[in-house]
Amino acid sequence: MSKGANVGKYTGYYYTFSMAAQVVTPILSGALLEHVGYFTLLPYGATFVALAFVTMLFVRHGDSRSIKPASPLEPLGEAD
Repeated sequence: MSKGANVGKYTGYYYTFSMAAQVVTPILSGALLEHVGYFTLLPYGATFVALAFVTMLFVRHGDSRSIKPASPLEPLGEAD
C-alpha cells in the first residue's frame, strides 16, 4: 500500500504502462505473426501471462486499520 501522497503518482504509472502496452502489443505481436508465423502466438501469450503473474508476486495486500474516534461525536463531522 502506498501513502496517500503517492497514490496519484502510482496511478499515473499504472495508466501510462497500461496504455503503452495497448499501443506496443498489437505492433509487436503483428510483426511476430507476420515474420515468424502463427505458431508463435501461444508462446507469446504464455510468456506475457507468466510475466503478469510474476509482477503479482510483488503486490502487497494490506487491510486498512480502523482509527478510533477521539469523541463519540467525531464521526458526525463538523457543523457548517
